[in-house]
Amino acid sequence: MARYAGKVLRGLLIIFVAVFSFLLLSQEAYARGDVSEERALAMEEALDMEEASSGSEFDSYIRYMPERSVKSQAGSIGIIQSEAEYDYSFKAFGKLPVELSLNPFCANINNTTAIKFPAHLTKLAAGIEATFPLFNLKHTYFLVGLNPSFNGDNWNLNSASFRFHNYYAAIFQPNEKLLFVAGVDVYPRYEDQVLPIVGLVYRPNKKLTFYLIPEDRSNISYAITERLTLFIEGGSNTDEFAVTRNGSRAVLQYNQSHLGTGVKLKVNKYMDVTVAGGGVFDHYLKYRDSDGKASIKKGLYTEFRIEAAI
Repeated sequence: MARYAGKVLRGLLIIFVAVFSFLLLSQEAYARGDVSEERALAMEEALDMEEASSGSEFDSYIRYMPERSVKSQAGSIGIIQSEAEYDYSFKAFGKLPVELSLNPFCANINNTTAIKFPAHLTKLAAGIEATFPLFNLKHTYFLVGLNPSFNGDNWNLNSASFRFHNYYAAIFQPNEKLLFVAGVDVYPRYEDQVLPIVGLVYRPNKKLTFYLIPEDRSNISYAITERLTLFIEGGSNTDEFAVTRNGSRAVLQYNQSHLGTGVKLKVNKYMDVTVAGGGVFDHYLKYRDSDGKASIKKGLYTEFRIEAAI
């Protein structure tokens, strides 16, 4: 275990040095005038879907998925999934956008099948994300995110539950309305360790927005008024958790995809409230080392979300 911890620390140190070196090179690019501050702000706004600024944001939701029967076996499973994220953004060197985050997650499982699953899946993640110019390439940026986490069944903070998701993507912004993203998600210790990232953000006007980036609440939204927005959204939760099964440790895979519609209300300049609903599919719980799998039949979900600037 000590040897594994040493490898993790060395890997984190190498990545930190690489990111810091990129930040220094990016600061030089700003100093030379290769990147205008106006374009950098437009890029931040396109990615965050909010006005770019330094400060703190809080995003929390609860998603209710009523009990549904399980394929090929007796019993049913119902899940209440909740997640929160606290972000603190600032400008390194006065210009480079950096975001720090803390992200707890919990899935409460009501299970009546013959397969034993934990009553709770829990995750506590931290993160750092930085965006900066990609050397001398015009209108091109590089995004890097590092997200160590502890994925368990009872808020366990130990080496067995430690995971280190990280992602790297190139961003090309030909104009202020259009932005392309391409890169990779890296999941060490997972069954699928590398996944592609391909997406775009397109704002043809102030009312309509296409935000189509995987794993990040892909949506198409239309602002009816300054306070009321309608949207269609889709997304997925795919993760692995180190859990206790029959007195020993096992890895449990959790997968859930959803597609729905909803409405966002801007309560004031600091807070948005969202209500959404739709369908859940490709929903299952599966032990990685055995045949213990429960595929939950398609069903419905409802979701309530609060986003606030602090």
